[in-house]
Amino acid sequence: MTKAHRENSSSLLKDFVEEFLDIRKGMLYTVRKLFLSPHKVYEDHLQNEHSQYTNPFKLLVTIVGLLTALDVIVPTDEFEKRLAGEFAEGSTSNYNLGYKLGNTDQAPPEEKLTEVTEKNEQIFTAVFEFTDEYPLIAYFITALAFAIGIKLVFWKNIAFDNSFRLACYISIPINIISGVAIYAAVLLLSIDIVVTYFAMVSSLLTYGLLLVYLYRTARHTFDIKIVSSIIRVLVSFVFIQLIYTFIGVILAISFTFTERAETDREIRVETPQ
Repeated sequence: MTKAHRENSSSLLKDFVEEFLDIRKGMLYTVRKLFLSPHKVYEDHLQNEHSQYTNPFKLLVTIVGLLTALDVIVPTDEFEKRLAGEFAEGSTSNYNLGYKLGNTDQAPPEEKLTEVTEKNEQIFTAVFEFTDEYPLIAYFITALAFAIGIKLVFWKNIAFDNSFRLACYISIPINIISGVAIYAAVLLLSIDIVVTYFAMVSSLLTYGLLLVYLYRTARHTFDIKIVSSIIRVLVSFVFIQLIYTFIGVILAISFTFTERAETDREIRVETPQ
């Protein structure tokens, strides 16, 4: 291979990588700015000073593609199964506490706790399966939940299309952290304590970032007073969690009906006429 051919091949590879990662338009720069202050990137976008930033939708698609490719290298099925069980046990503990508070400290029957645990595990498993099957849709659902929560609380300050754009900016660093944390935890599956505490640590980190981003948006973008900002951020956070819960229940129900239909079909096939 001649020197000219080697240079052309090197240039072609460089062009491909740069175009795929959108480096020329500042993908890495945009991601760094989003981790520090997504509200500032959003403000620059509104003021038409976004030539140095990658489009939020294109950036989200690129990051989802990279995380999906990483999922092929680092399978997460076993980890997600164990994680669903951990989430289910945590939800059952909350149910147990609520039952005692509402029934003069009487504990619920063991059969009921078992039923609640199974249903909760089914919900979390359905969410994980949906995320694996349709990663791009799952990430856009995250952004949509953020957008609705932001719009409901800051409804006078922002239109819904801008709310969705801001939500995409906010969701990108959170999705990156949660995605990378999962793959890191998979590599440490041999350590039992990792799965036990992973959900708590990653949730605190991602939820903490969400609260910080929402608060800085309220204070610096919408110029809302401190006390009002805190109240709005907490209300927005509650709305977002309710939206997540609703989506999880819908997914669980849809998977339950799908599995039941497949089971009935298998029974009809196996049963002689």
